[in-house]
Amino acid sequence: MYQKRLSRLGENPTEEQMEETRKKLFSVYFTALGRKGYKADGEKPWETKVGPMQHLQDKTKRQITKAVETPEREMKTAIFRRGAEKLVTEMNEVGWKKAINDFLKKVGFDLLLEQRKLYDTLGIEKLKQELEEVRQTGDIAKISAKELQIAKKIQQAVSSFPYKSDDKETKEVVGNNPSQMVETQFINCVGSSILGGGLLDKVGIKYLLADLPEHSATVLITSDGKLRWQDLTPGGRLWNYKEIQNKDITGKNKNGQPLTVADIVAFANNPSDEGIRFEINRWWYNLNMEKINIPSRYIGLFNPEIGLQAHILCNTGIALSKLGRNKEAIEACKQAISVDPKFAYPYNGLGNALSNIGRKEEAIVAYQQAISINPKDTYPYYGLGNALSNLGRKEEAIVAYKQAISIDPKDAYSYYGLGNALSALGRKEEAIKAYQQFAKLSNGDEYWINRAKELTEKLLKEDQRETI
Repeated sequence: MYQKRLSRLGENPTEEQMEETRKKLFSVYFTALGRKGYKADGEKPWETKVGPMQHLQDKTKRQITKAVETPEREMKTAIFRRGAEKLVTEMNEVGWKKAINDFLKKVGFDLLLEQRKLYDTLGIEKLKQELEEVRQTGDIAKISAKELQIAKKIQQAVSSFPYKSDDKETKEVVGNNPSQMVETQFINCVGSSILGGGLLDKVGIKYLLADLPEHSATVLITSDGKLRWQDLTPGGRLWNYKEIQNKDITGKNKNGQPLTVADIVAFANNPSDEGIRFEINRWWYNLNMEKINIPSRYIGLFNPEIGLQAHILCNTGIALSKLGRNKEAIEACKQAISVDPKFAYPYNGLGNALSNIGRKEEAIVAYQQAISINPKDTYPYYGLGNALSNLGRKEEAIVAYKQAISIDPKDAYSYYGLGNALSALGRKEEAIKAYQQFAKLSNGDEYWINRAKELTEKLLKEDQRETI
Protein backbone atom coordinates (compact mmCIF):
# COMPACT_ATOMS: atom_id res chain seq x y z
CA MET A 1 0.00 0.00 0.00
CA TYR A 2 2.86 2.37 0.89
CA GLN A 3 4.60 1.73 -2.45
CA LYS A 4 1.36 2.39 -4.34
CA ARG A 5 0.95 5.73 -2.57
CA LEU A 6 4.53 6.72 -3.43
CA SER A 7 4.06 5.81 -7.11
CA ARG A 8 1.28 8.40 -7.32
CA LEU A 9 3.79 11.15 -6.52
CA GLY A 10 5.64 10.72 -9.81
CA GLU A 11 9.25 9.85 -10.60
CA ASN A 12 11.11 12.31 -8.35
CA PRO A 13 9.00 13.15 -5.28
CA THR A 14 10.45 15.55 -2.73
CA GLU A 15 11.25 14.46 0.81
CA GLU A 16 8.40 16.67 2.07
CA GLN A 17 5.90 14.92 -0.25
CA MET A 18 7.10 11.48 0.88
CA GLU A 19 6.87 12.46 4.56
CA GLU A 20 3.34 13.81 4.07
CA THR A 21 2.32 10.56 2.33
CA ARG A 22 3.72 8.52 5.23
CA LYS A 23 1.80 10.62 7.76
CA LYS A 24 -1.49 10.23 5.88
CA LEU A 25 -1.02 6.48 5.47
CA PHE A 26 -0.22 5.92 9.13
CA SER A 27 -3.10 8.15 10.17
CA VAL A 28 -5.57 6.09 8.11
CA TYR A 29 -4.00 2.82 9.26
CA PHE A 30 -4.12 3.55 12.98
CA THR A 31 -7.60 5.07 12.75
CA ALA A 32 -8.81 1.82 11.19
CA LEU A 33 -7.08 -0.20 13.88
CA GLY A 34 -8.54 1.95 16.61
CA ARG A 35 -12.05 1.62 15.18
CA LYS A 36 -12.00 -2.15 14.64
CA GLY A 37 -9.23 -3.27 16.92
CA TYR A 38 -11.30 -4.71 19.73
CA LYS A 39 -11.73 -8.20 21.08
CA ALA A 40 -15.24 -8.86 22.33
CA ASP A 41 -17.74 -11.65 22.74
CA GLY A 42 -19.21 -13.07 19.56
CA GLU A 43 -22.71 -14.40 19.00
CA LYS A 44 -21.96 -17.52 21.06
CA PRO A 45 -20.18 -17.46 24.46
CA TRP A 46 -17.28 -19.47 23.05
CA GLU A 47 -16.76 -17.08 20.13
CA THR A 48 -14.76 -13.84 20.02
CA LYS A 49 -14.69 -11.06 17.46
CA VAL A 50 -11.11 -10.10 16.74
CA GLY A 51 -10.27 -6.82 15.01
CA PRO A 52 -7.06 -5.96 13.11
CA MET A 53 -5.34 -4.43 16.16
CA GLN A 54 -6.04 -7.53 18.22
CA HIS A 55 -4.70 -9.72 15.40
CA LEU A 56 -1.55 -7.60 15.35
CA GLN A 57 -1.23 -7.69 19.14
CA ASP A 58 -1.84 -11.45 19.27
CA LYS A 59 0.71 -12.12 16.53
CA THR A 60 3.33 -9.93 18.23
CA LYS A 61 2.67 -11.60 21.57
CA ARG A 62 3.07 -15.06 20.02
CA GLN A 63 6.36 -14.08 18.39
CA ILE A 64 7.76 -12.56 21.60
CA THR A 65 6.60 -15.54 23.66
CA LYS A 66 8.14 -17.94 21.19
CA ALA A 67 11.46 -16.07 21.25
CA VAL A 68 11.53 -15.99 25.05
CA GLU A 69 10.42 -19.59 25.57
CA THR A 70 12.43 -21.24 22.77
CA PRO A 71 15.56 -21.90 24.90
CA GLU A 72 13.48 -23.46 27.69
CA ARG A 73 11.49 -25.51 25.18
CA GLU A 74 14.66 -26.73 23.48
CA MET A 75 16.07 -27.76 26.86
CA LYS A 76 12.89 -29.73 27.64
CA THR A 77 13.09 -31.39 24.22
CA ALA A 78 16.68 -32.46 24.90
CA ILE A 79 15.64 -33.89 28.29
CA PHE A 80 12.71 -35.70 26.67
CA ARG A 81 14.96 -37.22 24.02
CA ARG A 82 17.41 -38.50 26.63
CA GLY A 83 14.55 -39.95 28.67
CA ALA A 84 12.96 -41.63 25.65
CA GLU A 85 16.32 -43.09 24.60
CA LYS A 86 16.85 -44.44 28.13
CA LEU A 87 13.37 -45.97 28.10
CA VAL A 88 13.78 -47.67 24.72
CA THR A 89 17.23 -49.11 25.47
CA GLU A 90 16.88 -49.92 29.20
CA MET A 91 13.27 -51.09 29.67
CA ASN A 92 13.34 -54.71 30.83
CA GLU A 93 11.10 -57.37 29.37
CA VAL A 94 7.91 -57.97 31.31
CA GLY A 95 7.42 -61.30 33.06
CA TRP A 96 7.64 -63.37 36.22
CA LYS A 97 11.27 -62.37 36.93
CA LYS A 98 10.17 -58.82 37.72
CA ALA A 99 7.73 -59.99 40.41
CA ILE A 100 10.31 -62.30 41.99
CA ASN A 101 12.98 -59.57 41.97
CA ASP A 102 10.59 -57.15 43.68
CA PHE A 103 9.91 -59.77 46.37
CA LEU A 104 13.63 -60.51 46.88
CA LYS A 105 14.37 -56.78 47.27
CA LYS A 106 11.56 -56.47 49.80
CA VAL A 107 12.91 -59.27 52.03
CA GLY A 108 16.50 -58.05 51.78
CA PHE A 109 18.14 -60.47 49.32
CA ASP A 110 20.77 -59.08 46.95
CA LEU A 111 20.74 -62.07 44.58
CA LEU A 112 18.41 -61.03 41.77
CA LEU A 113 17.34 -62.80 38.61
CA GLU A 114 18.71 -61.22 35.45
CA GLN A 115 16.11 -59.56 33.23
CA ARG A 116 16.80 -59.05 29.56
CA LYS A 117 16.27 -55.66 28.00
CA LEU A 118 13.10 -55.38 25.91
CA TYR A 119 15.23 -53.93 23.09
CA ASP A 120 17.27 -57.16 23.01
CA THR A 121 14.29 -59.47 23.56
CA LEU A 122 12.58 -58.02 20.50
CA GLY A 123 15.82 -58.16 18.53
CA ILE A 124 15.43 -54.57 17.33
CA GLU A 125 18.78 -54.50 15.52
CA LYS A 126 17.92 -57.74 13.72
CA LEU A 127 14.45 -56.45 12.80
CA LYS A 128 16.00 -53.26 11.46
CA GLN A 129 18.40 -55.28 9.31
CA GLU A 130 15.61 -57.54 8.02
CA LEU A 131 13.50 -54.52 7.07
CA GLU A 132 16.43 -52.90 5.28
CA GLU A 133 17.01 -56.08 3.26
CA VAL A 134 13.36 -56.11 2.16
CA ARG A 135 13.54 -52.41 1.30
CA GLN A 136 16.47 -53.13 -1.00
CA THR A 137 14.12 -55.21 -3.19
CA GLY A 138 12.00 -52.14 -3.98
CA ASP A 139 8.83 -54.25 -3.67
CA ILE A 140 6.40 -51.87 -1.93
CA ALA A 141 3.92 -54.62 -1.05
CA LYS A 142 6.61 -56.73 0.64
CA ILE A 143 8.11 -53.71 2.39
CA SER A 144 4.73 -52.65 3.77
CA ALA A 145 3.93 -56.19 4.90
CA LYS A 146 7.25 -56.36 6.77
CA GLU A 147 6.66 -52.97 8.39
CA LEU A 148 3.22 -54.11 9.55
CA GLN A 149 4.63 -57.39 10.87
CA ILE A 150 7.31 -55.60 12.93
CA ALA A 151 4.82 -53.00 14.22
CA LYS A 152 2.51 -55.74 15.45
CA LYS A 153 5.41 -57.45 17.22
CA ILE A 154 6.32 -54.21 18.99
CA GLN A 155 2.67 -53.53 19.88
CA GLN A 156 2.30 -56.99 21.39
CA ALA A 157 5.40 -56.50 23.56
CA VAL A 158 4.52 -52.97 24.73
CA SER A 159 0.88 -53.81 25.45
CA SER A 160 1.96 -56.66 27.76
CA PHE A 161 3.16 -54.25 30.47
CA PRO A 162 0.84 -53.57 33.45
CA TYR A 163 -1.30 -50.47 32.95
CA LYS A 164 -1.45 -47.73 35.59
CA SER A 165 -2.56 -44.18 34.89
CA ASP A 166 -2.20 -42.60 38.34
CA ASP A 167 -1.36 -43.30 41.96
CA LYS A 168 -4.64 -43.62 43.88
CA GLU A 169 -3.10 -42.25 47.09
CA THR A 170 -1.03 -39.33 45.78
CA LYS A 171 -3.20 -38.74 42.65
CA GLU A 172 0.02 -38.17 40.72
CA VAL A 173 0.28 -39.34 37.12
CA VAL A 174 2.43 -42.45 36.72
CA GLY A 175 3.32 -44.48 33.69
CA ASN A 176 4.55 -41.76 31.34
CA ASN A 177 7.83 -40.75 33.00
CA PRO A 178 10.59 -42.73 31.22
CA SER A 179 12.82 -43.22 34.30
CA GLN A 180 9.81 -44.21 36.41
CA MET A 181 8.66 -46.66 33.75
CA VAL A 182 12.07 -48.36 33.66
CA GLU A 183 11.99 -48.72 37.46
CA THR A 184 8.37 -49.84 38.00
CA GLN A 185 7.39 -51.25 34.58
CA PHE A 186 4.00 -49.57 34.99
CA ILE A 187 2.80 -47.86 31.84
CA ASN A 188 -0.10 -45.64 30.74
CA CYS A 189 -1.34 -44.65 27.29
CA VAL A 190 1.21 -41.85 26.87
CA GLY A 191 3.98 -44.10 28.18
CA SER A 192 2.91 -46.80 25.73
CA SER A 193 3.17 -44.32 22.87
CA ILE A 194 6.63 -43.20 24.02
CA LEU A 195 7.98 -46.74 24.36
CA GLY A 196 6.28 -48.23 21.29
CA GLY A 197 6.99 -45.17 19.20
CA GLY A 198 10.63 -45.15 20.24
CA LEU A 199 11.01 -48.78 19.18
CA LEU A 200 9.35 -48.01 15.83
CA ASP A 201 11.79 -45.11 15.39
CA LYS A 202 14.73 -47.44 16.03
CA VAL A 203 13.58 -49.78 13.27
CA GLY A 204 12.74 -46.90 10.92
CA ILE A 205 8.94 -47.20 10.65
CA LYS A 206 6.80 -44.06 10.29
CA TYR A 207 3.93 -43.20 12.62
CA LEU A 208 2.11 -40.16 14.00
CA LEU A 209 0.79 -39.49 17.48
CA ALA A 210 -3.02 -39.48 17.66
CA ASP A 211 -4.41 -36.90 20.07
CA LEU A 212 -7.72 -37.96 21.63
CA PRO A 213 -9.73 -36.88 24.70
CA GLU A 214 -8.07 -38.56 27.71
CA HIS A 215 -6.18 -41.03 25.53
CA SER A 216 -3.03 -41.36 23.47
CA ALA A 217 -2.61 -43.67 20.49
CA THR A 218 -0.68 -43.73 17.21
CA VAL A 219 -1.36 -44.07 13.51
CA LEU A 220 0.98 -46.38 11.61
CA ILE A 221 2.06 -45.30 8.11
CA THR A 222 3.43 -48.01 5.86
CA SER A 223 5.38 -47.55 2.63
CA ASP A 224 2.31 -48.30 0.49
CA GLY A 225 0.75 -45.04 1.77
CA LYS A 226 -1.81 -46.73 4.02
CA LEU A 227 -2.86 -45.47 7.46
CA ARG A 228 -3.66 -47.93 10.23
CA TRP A 229 -4.92 -47.26 13.74
CA GLN A 230 -2.34 -48.46 16.26
CA ASP A 231 -3.13 -48.45 19.99
CA LEU A 232 -0.11 -49.49 22.05
CA THR A 233 -1.81 -49.53 25.44
CA PRO A 234 -1.66 -52.63 27.66
CA GLY A 235 -4.14 -55.26 26.67
CA GLY A 236 -4.15 -54.03 23.09
CA ARG A 237 -7.27 -53.48 21.02
CA LEU A 238 -9.12 -56.00 18.91
CA TRP A 239 -9.56 -53.36 16.20
CA ASN A 240 -5.86 -52.48 16.03
CA TYR A 241 -4.40 -51.97 12.57
CA LYS A 242 -7.77 -51.24 10.97
CA GLU A 243 -7.11 -49.14 7.88
CA ILE A 244 -8.23 -45.50 7.75
CA GLN A 245 -9.36 -44.54 4.24
CA ASN A 246 -10.46 -41.33 2.52
CA LYS A 247 -14.11 -42.16 3.12
CA ASP A 248 -13.44 -42.35 6.86
CA ILE A 249 -12.14 -38.78 7.33
CA THR A 250 -13.55 -35.27 7.01
CA GLY A 251 -11.31 -32.23 7.16
CA LYS A 252 -9.42 -29.61 5.18
CA ASN A 253 -5.82 -29.65 4.02
CA LYS A 254 -3.58 -26.57 4.11
CA ASN A 255 -4.96 -25.46 0.74
CA GLY A 256 -8.56 -25.62 1.96
CA GLN A 257 -9.34 -28.73 -0.09
CA PRO A 258 -10.91 -31.93 1.36
CA LEU A 259 -8.32 -33.77 3.43
CA THR A 260 -7.10 -37.11 2.03
CA VAL A 261 -4.96 -39.99 3.25
CA ALA A 262 -2.27 -38.75 0.84
CA ASP A 263 -2.25 -35.38 2.67
CA ILE A 264 -1.67 -37.16 5.99
CA VAL A 265 1.14 -39.27 4.51
CA ALA A 266 2.74 -36.09 3.12
CA PHE A 267 2.47 -34.50 6.56
CA ALA A 268 4.15 -37.56 8.13
CA ASN A 269 7.04 -37.20 5.69
CA ASN A 270 7.45 -33.52 6.60
CA PRO A 271 5.60 -32.87 9.88
CA SER A 272 5.06 -29.37 11.24
CA ASP A 273 4.61 -28.53 14.91
CA GLU A 274 0.97 -27.57 14.42
CA GLY A 275 -0.31 -31.02 13.48
CA ILE A 276 -3.20 -32.00 11.25
CA ARG A 277 -6.84 -32.48 12.27
CA PHE A 278 -9.89 -34.29 10.98
CA GLU A 279 -13.15 -35.87 12.04
CA ILE A 280 -13.49 -39.64 11.75
CA ASN A 281 -16.82 -40.77 10.33
CA ARG A 282 -19.48 -42.20 12.63
CA TRP A 283 -19.33 -45.73 11.20
CA TRP A 284 -15.58 -46.02 11.80
CA TYR A 285 -15.94 -44.40 15.23
CA ASN A 286 -18.77 -46.69 16.34
CA LEU A 287 -16.86 -49.75 15.15
CA ASN A 288 -13.45 -48.88 16.58
CA MET A 289 -13.37 -46.01 19.09
CA GLU A 290 -16.66 -45.87 20.96
CA LYS A 291 -15.72 -49.11 22.73
CA ILE A 292 -12.99 -47.32 24.70
CA ASN A 293 -15.33 -44.45 25.69
CA ILE A 294 -13.66 -41.77 23.58
CA PRO A 295 -16.35 -39.04 23.51
CA SER A 296 -15.20 -37.21 20.38
CA ARG A 297 -14.70 -38.18 16.74
CA TYR A 298 -12.28 -35.26 16.30
CA ILE A 299 -8.67 -36.46 15.98
CA GLY A 300 -5.39 -34.56 15.84
CA LEU A 301 -2.24 -36.13 14.39
CA PHE A 302 1.13 -34.75 15.50
CA ASN A 303 4.84 -35.09 15.11
CA PRO A 304 5.33 -37.73 17.87
CA GLU A 305 8.11 -35.90 19.71
CA ILE A 306 6.14 -32.65 19.90
CA GLY A 307 2.84 -34.32 20.72
CA LEU A 308 4.24 -36.58 23.45
CA GLN A 309 6.00 -33.73 25.23
CA ALA A 310 2.76 -31.73 25.22
CA HIS A 311 0.84 -34.79 26.49
CA ILE A 312 3.25 -35.30 29.41
CA LEU A 313 3.14 -31.63 30.42
CA CYS A 314 -0.65 -31.56 30.08
CA ASN A 315 -1.02 -34.71 32.21
CA THR A 316 1.25 -33.14 34.81
CA GLY A 317 -0.89 -30.00 34.85
CA ILE A 318 -4.10 -32.00 35.30
CA ALA A 319 -2.54 -34.03 38.15
CA LEU A 320 -1.30 -30.88 39.91
CA SER A 321 -4.75 -29.32 39.59
CA LYS A 322 -6.34 -32.40 41.21
CA LEU A 323 -3.86 -32.02 44.08
CA GLY A 324 -4.94 -28.40 44.55
CA ARG A 325 -1.60 -27.09 43.31
CA ASN A 326 -3.27 -24.83 40.77
CA LYS A 327 -0.48 -22.27 40.28
CA GLU A 328 1.91 -25.08 39.36
CA ALA A 329 -0.81 -26.60 37.16
CA ILE A 330 -1.15 -23.29 35.31
CA GLU A 331 2.59 -23.26 34.64
CA ALA A 332 2.60 -26.88 33.41
CA CYS A 333 -0.33 -26.24 31.06
CA LYS A 334 1.32 -23.09 29.71
CA GLN A 335 4.49 -25.08 29.05
CA ALA A 336 2.44 -27.68 27.17
CA ILE A 337 0.91 -24.87 25.10
CA SER A 338 4.37 -23.43 24.36
CA VAL A 339 5.45 -26.84 23.02
CA ASP A 340 2.38 -27.13 20.81
CA PRO A 341 0.05 -24.09 20.63
CA LYS A 342 -2.44 -26.08 18.53
CA PHE A 343 -2.91 -28.83 21.16
CA ALA A 344 -6.39 -28.19 22.62
CA TYR A 345 -6.33 -30.04 25.94
CA PRO A 346 -3.73 -27.92 27.80
CA TYR A 347 -5.99 -24.91 27.22
CA ASN A 348 -8.82 -26.80 28.91
CA GLY A 349 -6.53 -27.78 31.79
CA LEU A 350 -5.39 -24.16 32.03
CA GLY A 351 -9.00 -23.02 32.16
CA ASN A 352 -9.78 -25.45 34.98
CA ALA A 353 -6.77 -24.39 37.05
CA LEU A 354 -7.51 -20.68 36.55
CA SER A 355 -11.15 -21.22 37.45
CA ASN A 356 -10.15 -23.12 40.61
CA ILE A 357 -8.37 -20.03 41.97
CA GLY A 358 -11.12 -17.61 41.00
CA ARG A 359 -9.61 -16.21 37.79
CA LYS A 360 -12.85 -16.81 35.88
CA GLU A 361 -12.38 -14.25 33.09
CA GLU A 362 -8.97 -15.70 32.20
CA ALA A 363 -10.46 -19.19 32.40
CA ILE A 364 -13.14 -18.21 29.88
CA VAL A 365 -10.44 -17.10 27.41
CA ALA A 366 -8.59 -20.41 27.87
CA TYR A 367 -11.78 -22.43 27.26
CA GLN A 368 -12.55 -20.34 24.16
CA GLN A 369 -9.07 -21.10 22.82
CA ALA A 370 -9.58 -24.83 23.42
CA ILE A 371 -12.89 -24.70 21.57
CA SER A 372 -11.42 -22.77 18.64
CA ILE A 373 -8.89 -25.60 18.16
CA ASN A 374 -11.25 -28.52 18.78
CA PRO A 375 -14.91 -27.49 18.57
CA LYS A 376 -16.07 -31.11 18.89
CA ASP A 377 -14.76 -31.71 22.44
CA THR A 378 -17.30 -31.41 25.28
CA TYR A 379 -14.92 -30.62 28.14
CA PRO A 380 -14.18 -26.94 27.42
CA TYR A 381 -17.88 -26.18 26.85
CA TYR A 382 -18.61 -27.65 30.29
CA GLY A 383 -15.78 -25.65 31.89
CA LEU A 384 -16.91 -22.53 30.05
CA GLY A 385 -20.46 -23.05 31.28
CA ASN A 386 -19.24 -23.33 34.88
CA ALA A 387 -17.11 -20.18 34.63
CA LEU A 388 -19.93 -18.16 33.06
CA SER A 389 -22.42 -19.44 35.62
CA ASN A 390 -20.11 -18.49 38.50
CA LEU A 391 -19.91 -14.96 37.07
CA GLY A 392 -23.71 -14.76 37.02
CA ARG A 393 -23.93 -15.03 33.23
CA LYS A 394 -26.54 -17.79 33.42
CA GLU A 395 -28.05 -17.43 29.94
CA GLU A 396 -24.63 -17.76 28.31
CA ALA A 397 -23.82 -20.69 30.60
CA ILE A 398 -26.97 -22.47 29.45
CA VAL A 399 -25.90 -22.08 25.81
CA ALA A 400 -22.47 -23.56 26.62
CA TYR A 401 -23.90 -26.53 28.54
CA LYS A 402 -26.39 -27.25 25.76
CA GLN A 403 -23.59 -27.18 23.19
CA ALA A 404 -21.67 -29.78 25.22
CA ILE A 405 -24.79 -31.95 25.39
CA SER A 406 -25.40 -31.60 21.64
CA ILE A 407 -21.91 -33.01 21.03
CA ASP A 408 -22.26 -35.80 23.60
CA PRO A 409 -25.82 -36.47 24.84
CA LYS A 410 -24.33 -38.76 27.51
CA ASP A 411 -22.29 -35.96 29.10
CA ALA A 412 -23.83 -36.21 32.56
CA TYR A 413 -22.17 -33.27 34.30
CA SER A 414 -23.25 -30.79 31.65
CA TYR A 415 -26.84 -31.69 32.56
CA TYR A 416 -26.04 -30.94 36.21
CA GLY A 417 -24.56 -27.54 35.35
CA LEU A 418 -27.51 -26.87 33.06
CA GLY A 419 -29.91 -27.69 35.88
CA ASN A 420 -28.17 -25.25 38.22
CA ALA A 421 -28.25 -22.42 35.66
CA LEU A 422 -31.90 -23.03 34.76
CA SER A 423 -32.88 -23.20 38.43
CA ALA A 424 -31.15 -19.87 39.13
CA LEU A 425 -33.28 -18.28 36.40
CA GLY A 426 -36.49 -19.76 37.82
CA ARG A 427 -36.97 -22.18 34.93
CA LYS A 428 -37.88 -24.97 37.31
CA GLU A 429 -39.47 -27.53 34.99
CA GLU A 430 -36.47 -27.45 32.66
CA ALA A 431 -34.10 -27.64 35.63
CA ILE A 432 -35.89 -30.70 37.01
CA LYS A 433 -35.56 -32.49 33.65
CA ALA A 434 -31.85 -31.63 33.52
CA TYR A 435 -31.23 -32.96 37.05
CA GLN A 436 -33.18 -36.13 36.28
CA GLN A 437 -31.13 -36.69 33.14
CA PHE A 438 -27.93 -36.21 35.15
CA ALA A 439 -29.03 -38.79 37.74
CA LYS A 440 -29.87 -41.21 34.93
CA LEU A 441 -26.52 -40.83 33.16
CA SER A 442 -24.14 -40.35 36.09
CA ASN A 443 -22.12 -43.49 36.62
CA GLY A 444 -21.82 -44.33 40.32
CA ASP A 445 -20.96 -40.87 41.71
CA GLU A 446 -23.30 -41.15 44.69
CA TYR A 447 -22.59 -37.70 46.16
CA TRP A 448 -23.58 -35.83 43.00
CA ILE A 449 -26.48 -38.17 42.24
CA ASN A 450 -27.91 -37.57 45.72
CA ARG A 451 -27.28 -33.85 45.37
CA ALA A 452 -29.19 -33.77 42.06
CA LYS A 453 -32.07 -35.70 43.64
CA GLU A 454 -32.20 -33.26 46.57
CA LEU A 455 -32.34 -30.29 44.20
CA THR A 456 -35.04 -31.99 42.13
CA GLU A 457 -37.17 -32.65 45.22
CA LYS A 458 -36.67 -29.05 46.36
CA LEU A 459 -37.88 -27.68 43.02
CA LEU A 460 -40.86 -30.05 42.95
CA LYS A 461 -41.92 -28.91 46.44
CA GLU A 462 -41.60 -25.27 45.39
CA ASP A 463 -43.79 -25.99 42.37
CA GLN A 464 -46.39 -27.66 44.59
CA ARG A 465 -46.49 -24.68 46.98
CA GLU A 466 -46.89 -22.26 44.07
CA THR A 467 -49.75 -24.39 42.67
CA ILE A 468 -51.56 -24.34 46.03
